[in-house]
Amino acid sequence: QKRIDEARDLNGVNPAVAAIGSAAALAVAFLIWQATIFVSTFFAMHPVDTDIYTLQRLSGLFRTVVVGATALASGFFGVCGLGLAGLAVKVAAGIAAGELDPTPIVKKRTGIEIVRGERAEGDVGVPNILDLMMGKKTKGFGGYYDDDS
Repeated sequence: QKRIDEARDLNGVNPAVAAIGSAAALAVAFLIWQATIFVSTFFAMHPVDTDIYTLQRLSGLFRTVVVGATALASGFFGVCGLGLAGLAVKVAAGIAAGELDPTPIVKKRTGIEIVRGERAEGDVGVPNILDLMMGKKTKGFGGYYDDDS
């Protein structure tokens, strides 16, 4: 419940960043939609001329997958862009009403915590991939040790 309440807290969200993200997502959606139109027109203008039944079916499948995937991607980016636009409007209205504070919320960590590899509360642990590839075993989330030690 605490994490859900933290996720609903819009303090620290900058409406300008949300608006820029919205514009970028909507621009990508428009470009992908234009690609969808281009691909579907190209497929309509260039039908497959073959008498081989299997090849006819496979070409139809390929065309459907390509047009469907581009249309799906366009819709995905469009919905994300609209959601970010709604977030920007809601946060801007909250700031104008004095309900929200756009100042970013920073959780401070001391230098020794960073050196020791200790994580702050809610910090997601990311393993050191290089150590993993070199065959080093993990001691836990914070530190590593070699087989030699």
